Amino acid sequence: MVLEVGLWKSLGPFDTFFNKLVSSITGGPFCHAEVCFKFKKSKCRDMLNSYDNGMGLVKKRAENLWTRIDSLLKKVPDETEIPLVFYSIWGNENNVRLLTSNDNFVFNRFYDKEYTKTIEIKLKNEADYRIALAYCLHELHKPYDAFGAFTFWVPKFTHREDGTYPSKYFCSEHVMYMLQQIGLHKNVIPECVTPNDLHNILT
Repeated sequence: MVLEVGLWKSLGPFDTFFNKLVSSITGGPFCHAEVCFKFKKSKCRDMLNSYDNGMGLVKKRAENLWTRIDSLLKKVPDETEIPLVFYSIWGNENNVRLLTSNDNFVFNRFYDKEYTKTIEIKLKNEADYRIALAYCLHELHKPYDAFGAFTFWVPKFTHREDGTYPSKYFCSEHVMYMLQQIGLHKNVIPECVTPNDLHNILT
């Protein structure tokens, strides 16, 4: 199993004046960040079906997601790698998509170095992978935080208490919160993190 942060350049689906401006203002080539879970189909099935009743919303969303994946990939062998991406994008709620090799839209295809850079996150064990996935499932469908994205540069001096999450997110904020669930970069204030900051922190 692999956990990656995907960073998109202001090219392809992000080739807009606004995204180029964001990249320039934040000091690097990247304008969007997201998290990708890569596991074999059999492991994806086992993990999404592993959450117990005490996980409530996470269990329900995990089972629903596996039902969708299974219907799409019923004929795909169990050893096939499944790239599952959780993301927060302008104008939309937190969502999840499955990357494929041949989708017409580059945003839905396997990561291409022309448009993206990926950074693998080193995890201590499978439990961390499961915690990170549970967090992403729990936070699905929260709205995009446009105000937060515009005011990332405003100093914030306090951290949220562990186990409390925002009511909305911008992309790199969402990724940093996910990393903090598994004990990484706990000193960073996610509301101040841009995609280019993520790159600098993780490399």
